[in-house]
Order: sequence, then structure tokens, then C-alpha cells
Amino acid sequence: MRSYFQVKATKEQVEYTNKIVEYSIEHHTVHNIWDKSKYRKNNTSFYRFVGSLGEVVFADVYGIPRHAKSFGASDGQDYGNDFEIEIDGKKSVVDLKSMHRKNDTFYGYYVLNIPSVQLHKTKSLTEMYYCISINVKNGEYYVSFLGTMSKQDILDGKIGILYKKGTKRIRGNNTYFTFIDDTYEIDFKDFKPPMISDRMKKMNGFKLIEIK
Repeated sequence: MRSYFQVKATKEQVEYTNKIVEYSIEHHTVHNIWDKSKYRKNNTSFYRFVGSLGEVVFADVYGIPRHAKSFGASDGQDYGNDFEIEIDGKKSVVDLKSMHRKNDTFYGYYVLNIPSVQLHKTKSLTEMYYCISINVKNGEYYVSFLGTMSKQDILDGKIGILYKKGTKRIRGNNTYFTFIDDTYEIDFKDFKPPMISDRMKKMNGFKLIEIK
């Protein structure tokens, strides 16, 4: 078992996120990676909120400038360069992967899914992926920083498994879903633990939690 950390989004962070997402929905009607799913396409506002809240809180936690616009601005393409932070003593280009979950209990066999096309884009600048999870309790948003993984390690087959389009996968509750694109699955147990500084420990609602 290993630890990750969690903070609670402030009211100001949530309001800022709502503001940039509303602007994005109104002015930037670009293609989303989830548009192939009718259900997900109808929930574009929610998915953009989750992604943007993750970016806002991430920026504040690492003490770097926030994005002025929600993702999807202009042509919606950032080439996988969400942020640049220091990881293992090296400045790395990070593609932030924000997911929504119903709770903040995590097991090592839980997975992060990344569409294969994102890793193989010729113009991609991504060096590391950083996974965070957002859940809601009593109207409050809790953001869990779960860890990082190297894009090259995924491509080299050191971590993750590639599943082809059309593959059926069974969830923990015995329901299943079908991949609509070639997709890599990376186990939470293969994430590198997030770096934790004294500054982070002072963030709103900071606490350590273990991946089981």
C-alpha cells in the first residue's frame, strides 16, 4: 500500500471553474473525445467541469498559474501540454487526467484509461501523465492526487495494457462496457506516488490516504 493526498476545493475554485466552463460551452463548441458516446456527449458541461476543476486545483496546489480558459478553448488542442512541473528532479510536460468517482476509496487494481491515439500523436508534447480523481460529498468537491506515470513506460509496455476497439471489459460490480477506441489501461498500483511538499500540506482540507 502507498499514500496519495487529497485536498478540498474551495468555493472560489468552484466558482472560477464554473465561470470558465460556461464561457467554454457558449463560445468553444469543439469536438470532445467523449462525443462518440451519446450519453457522454449530452453531459459535456459536467465533463468539462470535472476536467477544468482538476486543472484549477492542480495549478493552485503546485503554485503555478491557472489556465485562463477551460480546455476546449480556441481549437481545443494543447498537444498534451497541460502543465510543466518538476517530477523526480526533472521538469516534465504533464497531461493531467481528471476523473470523477463516487467516493475516495481506491484499490491498486483500479485503472486509468487513456485512448491510444493520445499517446501516438506525432505532435504530442506529453512526457508524464498525472491522474487525479474528484468526488463530491455533501456538496463539497474533494480532489485526490493519485500519482504519475511516464508516457514512454506505457509505450514501451513496462506498465499498462493495450485493449483494442470493441473489447468488452468487466467492471468490479460485474457490469461491462465496450471500448469505442483502442485504449490503454494503467493500474493505480503502477502510478508513481505524488510528490508532497510542506506547502501542499497547508492546502484546504489536506490529508493523506492509502491506495489499498
